[in-house]
Amino acid sequence: MIVPIIMAIWFGVTAYKAGRNWFAWGLGGAVLAFIVGTIVVNLGALMFGSFSLDGYIAFRIISAVVAIAITILIGRKLMATLKKKTVTTDS
Repeated sequence: MIVPIIMAIWFGVTAYKAGRNWFAWGLGGAVLAFIVGTIVVNLGALMFGSFSLDGYIAFRIISAVVAIAITILIGRKLMATLKKKTVTTDS
């Protein structure tokens, strides 16, 4: 639950700095984190089936790290669209 909040803040602040609609980008970042996290964790659960308690804890930690990493990678790609384009004037 913390990852979507962090992504919403990250997207919103970056959009605000770029002069874009911060609320829409923040909401989009939160939705992105929810979707990616759900897909990664559920696909991992389908692949690995049942575990002992130790295996289950290790699986949850690994799947959380993978979900966060994928979310950050996708987020960085989307953040590239928010970069301000500098206007150069020739004097």
